[in-house]
Amino acid sequence: MKRFKSYCLISLVIILAGIFSGCQSQSAGNEGDDTKGEKTVTIKIAYLFDGDIWEERVGSIEKDLTNIKLERIPYENTVESLQEIFAKGNKPDIIIGPIEPMKELEVIEPLDELIEQHNFDLDSLNPALMKNVRSLTDEGKIVGFPDNRPFFALYYNKDVFDLFGQPYPDEKTAMIWDEAINLAAKMTGEKNGTQYVGMTHGPFAGFGPGTWPLDELATNLTDPETGEVNIQDNPKLRKYFDLMAEYYSFQGIHDPDWEGDWFAEGKAAMFIAQDAYLDSVEDKSFLESLDMVPVPVWEDNPEAGPYRGFWSMVITNYSEHKDEAFKVLEAYVSKKHQLEVTESGVMGSILADPEIHRNYAINAPGLEGKNREAFFAQEPAIYEDTISQWDSYVDVGAAVEKIAEQDKDINTIIRELEEESAAKIKEAKEAGK
Repeated sequence: MKRFKSYCLISLVIILAGIFSGCQSQSAGNEGDDTKGEKTVTIKIAYLFDGDIWEERVGSIEKDLTNIKLERIPYENTVESLQEIFAKGNKPDIIIGPIEPMKELEVIEPLDELIEQHNFDLDSLNPALMKNVRSLTDEGKIVGFPDNRPFFALYYNKDVFDLFGQPYPDEKTAMIWDEAINLAAKMTGEKNGTQYVGMTHGPFAGFGPGTWPLDELATNLTDPETGEVNIQDNPKLRKYFDLMAEYYSFQGIHDPDWEGDWFAEGKAAMFIAQDAYLDSVEDKSFLESLDMVPVPVWEDNPEAGPYRGFWSMVITNYSEHKDEAFKVLEAYVSKKHQLEVTESGVMGSILADPEIHRNYAINAPGLEGKNREAFFAQEPAIYEDTISQWDSYVDVGAAVEKIAEQDKDINTIIRELEEESAAKIKEAKEAGK
């Protein structure tokens, strides 16, 4: 009887031990933790794009993160959209988009301390881009990482060049802007009953150089702190307006009734665009007639390409998971992820590594056999001062329309632009924006 009781007791201990061990295993499995029992943290990211674009640019890094899940919060890149998100109590840890809404709502956590804490190699990022990042604030802090480095090219249609008897642009050396607009004038006119234009800068009636020449000058049109306009006494802006006045002085170069995507329709000789435009061309026969060269430059600064404002990847100052959020940023700028998005042509890499840049759009079918070197001819122009957010109230495009369509001298147009801009900024200040 004693032996039987001992046997039962031992059996009971074994059974209980098995049950306890099973419960532990089940508990660990349900929680979804790793082998160390660490809890999974969800990092919420406010971002405009969903679907394939989200997955290609951001969502795909989740597989390389340990104990971190990503959740996209729909975001429309506006102050109002962020306020709606906050009102629902659904506050993102990371916001990807234009910096202005984040600055206005004061939700930015500068990355300087996190960069130091995580021993992040800041030199791994493109120095020109990071200098412009520091120019986003008066203090020169790193408010976020750029989400991509845009590439630019002057695309041209060989058939239109042949039609007007003009030699193709040099593949390696960028044209000077004066050369480019003179060439555009030579290929503007009617041939075989069809009207052609020499240059476009956008798909929808964007004729001429647009603001690309101004983008290469990287100049503030307003004071970053006070909003005071800097237009009449701005030599770079006048330089740009003088170029545009020269362009629109050519006979037949502009007609306000022109509309449509003339380059895609085969009626434009040259087209200035961002990123891998050729990979979006579906007509293979049309694609064969296209190639690209570097964007035209200013003669006194041929190394400076266009500066185009980039989206910032910002960690919010209220986030309870700043360290994990920074790990997401680290995964985003990792060489592995940057190679993936760069080689496909999804976007340009923000890394300083020249090897990665050389691989930009290398797997994009539309760029096979094309002059991809045009992308790498220049670095983005760099702002010397803090980039002024008040510049958004200066309507340069409207001033250029006056140059094209009104019989006014440049001095008058510049004075009117200054007056109109000052009035808009004053109104915005009074409205508390």
